[in-house]
Formats: sequence, C-alpha cells, structure tokens
Amino acid sequence: MKINENKIEIAHIMEEEKEHLFRYVCYRIGNINEVEDILQDLFIKLCSTKGDIENMRSYLYRSLLNNCNSRLKEKQRFQLDFVDNLENIEIEELAPTNFEEEFVVINKLLLTLPDEQSEIIRLKIHAAKTFREISEILHIPLTTAKSRYKYGIDKLREGLKKECLI
Repeated sequence: MKINENKIEIAHIMEEEKEHLFRYVCYRIGNINEVEDILQDLFIKLCSTKGDIENMRSYLYRSLLNNCNSRLKEKQRFQLDFVDNLENIEIEELAPTNFEEEFVVINKLLLTLPDEQSEIIRLKIHAAKTFREISEILHIPLTTAKSRYKYGIDKLREGLKKECLI
C-alpha cells in the first residue's frame, strides 16, 4: 500500500512542480528534447522507491539532480569549454536570442564558480527553490545554502564588472 501512496504523492508533486522541474532540467542538460525522457525516467524510478520518505519534494529534487549529473556523465553530449574566468566571454554573448545560446552563456558563467555554488544558483533561479528547500535537497545547513548563493552571485558580478561586461 505504501508504494501506491508514494506514487500518488510523487505524481501530485511532479504536477505542481512541472514548470520548475522542466526549466531546471533544460538548463541542467541543455537539450529540450531530453527533458521529458529524464522526467519520465525519474517518475518511474521514484515510483519504485520503497520505504518512507520524510520530504518527498526534497527527495524528488535531489534525485533529479543526481539523474541529471548521471545523464551528463553518461552521454557527454556537450563539450563545453572549461572557463575559469570571464576573459573569454564577449559582451555580445550576454544577449542570447534563443534557449541554446542562453544555455551556453549561463553555463559559461556558472563554470567559473565552484560546483557547490553553481548548483545552488541553478536550484534557486531555474527551479525556484527557497533556501530552506535547497538546504534540504543538498543536505546542507540553511546558512551554508544562503552564503554559497551570495558568494556565487558576488563572484559572477565581480567578474562581469572586471571584464566590463556589465
């Protein structure tokens, strides 16, 4: 019986969160065509989860984060240039005209940050998660989530100003 209750809860949460889930996966994977497959795979995987899950919404996003990371490693579809600073970004690149261009620009910017900061920025902006939700998803203290977000945004702002891109 508990498995059926989990399925209903998961389906309900995925319906409520569909816009945020879709946007998060789009910006994480960079390929709109794969989003539905990833979300469907995630739903199937979560429906077979046994046992009690204390916070299903947090568990859903943590599973999605892991699923996206696995998919990126597995497929290696995008060979983004490693960017350790903003010197190689042109001002014209900051005005993308479509999703693919926007994805490349955002990922170039986020690649200049440590992973723990960039993932919090993705969850905050693309998935519209609160800091409390982010701390639950990533299993970190609330203050750590807030400070990593602030440090990441500050580094991006500082780097963009230094390169006269803003």
